[in-house]
Amino acid sequence: MKKYLLSIIIGISFQAKAQTFTSSNLPIAVIDTYGQNIDVAYVTFVVGMGVIDNGPGVRNNITDPYNNFNSKIEIKLHGSSTLYLPKKSYGITTLDNALNKISVSLMNLPPENDWILKGAYQDKALIRDAVTFDIYKKMGHYSTRSKFFELVINGDYKGVYELQEKVKRDSNRVNIAKLKVTEITGDDITGGYIIRLDKHAVADEGWYSSYNSNISSDSANFFLYEYPKADSMPLIQKNYIKNYFDKFENVLNSSYYSSPDSGYRKYLNIESFIDNFLTNEMSRNVDCYRSSTYFYKDKDSDGDGKLHCGPVWDYNLGWENCFYNGGNNPAGWQYQVFATENFVPFWWWKYIADNSFKSELKCRYQTLRSSTLSFPVLYNYIDSMALYLDESQLRNYSRWPIMGTFIHPNPTPVPATYADEITNIKDWIWQRLTWMDSNMPGVCNVGTEDIASSNLIHSFPNPFSENITISYDVPENSKVRIELLNAIGEIVKIVSEEKRQQGNYQENVSASTLAAGIYLIKISMNNKVYYQKIIKM
Repeated sequence: MKKYLLSIIIGISFQAKAQTFTSSNLPIAVIDTYGQNIDVAYVTFVVGMGVIDNGPGVRNNITDPYNNFNSKIEIKLHGSSTLYLPKKSYGITTLDNALNKISVSLMNLPPENDWILKGAYQDKALIRDAVTFDIYKKMGHYSTRSKFFELVINGDYKGVYELQEKVKRDSNRVNIAKLKVTEITGDDITGGYIIRLDKHAVADEGWYSSYNSNISSDSANFFLYEYPKADSMPLIQKNYIKNYFDKFENVLNSSYYSSPDSGYRKYLNIESFIDNFLTNEMSRNVDCYRSSTYFYKDKDSDGDGKLHCGPVWDYNLGWENCFYNGGNNPAGWQYQVFATENFVPFWWWKYIADNSFKSELKCRYQTLRSSTLSFPVLYNYIDSMALYLDESQLRNYSRWPIMGTFIHPNPTPVPATYADEITNIKDWIWQRLTWMDSNMPGVCNVGTEDIASSNLIHSFPNPFSENITISYDVPENSKVRIELLNAIGEIVKIVSEEKRQQGNYQENVSASTLAAGIYLIKISMNNKVYYQKIIKM
């Protein structure tokens, strides 16, 4: 494949500037289209691609050899409305030189052959997908892994891109059973399936919800077969998973829907629906619930065999990046926005009407607000991503000179600089979560308490410099686990894990090797989790 080292024309047709792209702190991908125009919707092309990735902390030069990947790929435009944006996104499949699909570890992500090259255009912060994926991963779910890189096509510098794992059944992605065409009876037919709720074309195969009254729209409760693909799926398997959804919806619409034994819980993994709800609501993603929404079901004999909601996908219009449908309002519930249009499944209203669901939702939210969704954890990740992209975003916005300019559907006023974009996201998150703190439905009688106010724990000194003593009360006999978490919610030290009798205990913790910053003490006992913030000087 031919390599390019050129003075690259930067900018869009009405506002171009010249710049020489020579190196980056990010990996570099170079595509040779062999003279083909690949920006044609719904057409797949075979092209060449090379990737330069010298590893963390090592600079990548455009003249370096292709040391991560150097072969053929299939490529086509990715997206729906984004197909028509100047900065294109692409779906790719990695091939060997004989054009056979091969699984490769692009930019050190787990090996696979299907990938997305996401070119954020409306999201001028460039990180909204990455922030969402990180939150969902910290919640304990599989979440799309991604890596930022800079892209060059035929010598034309295209800017900052995000390599994303495509949602797919795989041991490293959605880890469910492989469903063979011959598995049509008994436990065999029960999984695994991936279903997508999304906009659709006339040719797409799937089904409308029985409770959908707006089937004239391409955005109304249409479920598509994602895995296995519809064209390779026996009719009996299609009917099985459709009937599973139908049974679930019928029960959810019944008078006994909230029964713990015969109600909707018989069909759903509740924890996954709760975490999906929280992710959608905190971000106010205007596409959530009604499009780019995935579900999966494993075999009955594997795991719980129930319907899971996830993984999350496509949040470039979340986090205050859309002026319509409540997208930039820190107050209000996103699931209620489309109530009259019947675009969002009726499920979410029924869940919120169930006191048990609301109680679990409230407890889960309070637990996450003390760790994964705490402001220090969220801000730390956002700031780290902004710092990582600080150099490359300058080149990106020289190529695409839109900073400070309204790009539909950006809310106004539009931040003038990249730093302002990052500050704007953080400010809105503060407003959004503060509103959710006061308006989350339900009553949490078990689960999470704030140690600082419960007087069950005291840490001294705080702030500390070398060592810290944790004094805590055990109200009743219990197994007690004490962990030290960093600002992004990762365990940096397991302090102890012991069975304790009722009483008061102390743990002396050596922390001289910890970097300065904010940490959390996490104590788990009697099905409750307690947190306290501490500061290392």
